[in-house]
Amino acid sequence: MNKKFQERINELLSKKIYTYEELSKKLGIKSKGTIAKYANGQIKNPSFSTVEKIANLYNVSPSWLIGFSENKYINTKTDEYVKIKVLNGESNDNIIISKMLTKSNDYIAFNQKDDSLSPEFLKGDKLLIRCQSIYKSEDICAIDYKNEILIRKIIKTDIGLILKPINTDYEPIVCLEKDIKNLKVLGIVIKSERFLK
Repeated sequence: MNKKFQERINELLSKKIYTYEELSKKLGIKSKGTIAKYANGQIKNPSFSTVEKIANLYNVSPSWLIGFSENKYINTKTDEYVKIKVLNGESNDNIIISKMLTKSNDYIAFNQKDDSLSPEFLKGDKLLIRCQSIYKSEDICAIDYKNEILIRKIIKTDIGLILKPINTDYEPIVCLEKDIKNLKVLGIVIKSERFLK
């Protein structure tokens, strides 16, 4: 994810409206060290509820805070956003995106259930997928393969496709031409969110 959240949280913190300790209490975070991690970029992707709380405390737009909008202050005509439900998550699991994006594409979201994509994506990360069947070799895609949803890098070869994990502890899946009928590309991973436990 880009550095917009880090830049903008630092901009808000520089106003010194709240100390790190005061802000952490208002956000319901036990350690003020978490705020410092937001500021220095160690945590780039806070939860949607945290983004909303921070934005409300500083009277700014949540979409601006996470870099989806250049409009700093809430404008209901231009700064609307939507929640994309995480299909394999808890009932309240969502990813927030600008409503502008949904006008041109459909999106789905999944929880990464293992560490097969580490270090790029870790177990528990929420992945936003732009729905499309067209992809390039090396794209990381959500794939319906034999009725199982996999998130893998797709490699095109002369004999078919390779569904390749990033973590070398996991084996790639080779799909020969005759097996491709069992495979459907749902879309391309375009964003991830990492949450504190």
